[in-house]
Amino acid sequence: MNEYAMRILCVDDQPMNLDLLEAFLAGENFTILKAENGREALEIIEQDQVDLVLLDVMMPEIDGFEVCRRIKADPQKRTIPVVMITAYAEKENRIRGIEVGAEDFLSKPLDRVEVLARVNMLLKVKKLNDQLNSAYSTITNLISFGEQVITAFDPLQFNFMHTIKGILSQLLADPSGDSNKPRTALVHLPGLGNWFRFEYQRASA
Repeated sequence: MNEYAMRILCVDDQPMNLDLLEAFLAGENFTILKAENGREALEIIEQDQVDLVLLDVMMPEIDGFEVCRRIKADPQKRTIPVVMITAYAEKENRIRGIEVGAEDFLSKPLDRVEVLARVNMLLKVKKLNDQLNSAYSTITNLISFGEQVITAFDPLQFNFMHTIKGILSQLLADPSGDSNKPRTALVHLPGLGNWFRFEYQRASA
């Protein structure tokens, strides 16, 4: 089974710089997306799955700081790591980048070893954060489902199997859309002395 290729968005108004980033990332298990301005970058992030952004600071119209600010202002996108790329090493630029939510910085001229090290580190952190968020969502959904069952409980109308299947749906649900959660569970009910197979049907992409 092929491993999921993490999707990296490279943003720079200079095509030569985009080609350089693509060359640095070639040979790794990445899918490379490219944008030549801030507006195009925001459109790609809105429409596509993006796991990390390599973002040039100095761009016309919408600069890298504003692009980063908008990403971090979106509750659905704010966990995407943003690495800001700048030719300037001034302290003020890094402070401004931190203020808008950037996770890391790279200075031009870029070094391939450094780029790959920072990209791989941030992707590992994002994967762990996604797993944590998925676990939190599952727990929250289970609590909500349990509260609904208790509130609506009627001993004369209670459907035990329906409730069990509802709990399994919460456990196997995949809020992130990209986890390794199983689709099928084999369940043993000791009190009833039998097994049953439950398959969770996920929505098609």
